[in-house]
Amino acid sequence: MTRLVKSCIAAAAAFTLTACETVETEEAEADFVSIFDGSSLSGWDGDQAYWRVSDGVIVGKTSLDAPLEKNTFLIWKGGTPADFHLKLDFFLESGNSGVQYRSHLLPNSHQYRVGGYQADIAGKWLGILFGEAGSGGILARRGQNVELQLSDGKPTSLVTAEFASEDDLISQVDFGSWNTLEVIADGGDIRHIVNGTTFMIADDQGTGMGEDGGLIALQLHTGKPMKVMFRNISIKMLEPGQS
Repeated sequence: MTRLVKSCIAAAAAFTLTACETVETEEAEADFVSIFDGSSLSGWDGDQAYWRVSDGVIVGKTSLDAPLEKNTFLIWKGGTPADFHLKLDFFLESGNSGVQYRSHLLPNSHQYRVGGYQADIAGKWLGILFGEAGSGGILARRGQNVELQLSDGKPTSLVTAEFASEDDLISQVDFGSWNTLEVIADGGDIRHIVNGTTFMIADDQGTGMGEDGGLIALQLHTGKPMKVMFRNISIKMLEPGQS
């Protein structure tokens, strides 16, 4: 067989593989459903003194004139999924924020306060797994693989591996621009992915956190005036073991 023929066959095989990969990617993307319409807070519920839509993005903002006494959240009202793949873009201009999932409304608090698992997006904490409002605190740092267990009614974590350094991971984040966050919760397998790179892996071994589903919400934190923005929010529901 001549070199020319071999090259043509190889090129055809490469083209076919690329075409197949493209089709699979398009099919996978088609499974995602947008949960933010880009123009309103329809389908979301939060204190509109702090949340609005501007130029196609959700904006959460506090000020000296409207400080927060407790963290407040913009809550998605479209369901309480247990197993899902969530994708969104975020731009934390200042302050502290995160994305809640497998979460619940807190009793004896204001109507927009939740507790549960959080993908933190704040500065040095970006990408970690945090248990909000008495749900365990810092459960996994960047680059860690952990097992989540229940102790005295709260999740605790055991580090089983470290697959990347915190500094190497955070170097992939542009704090002055938009970044992409993905949260995959598939049965006991929980992952945070930032800009296409896995930042955290957790194995939930029966903590009871969101096993039957939970709220998804966006956070505004107490403290100094802050501003955070979100866009391109979409979700794909999973059957356990699908991801």
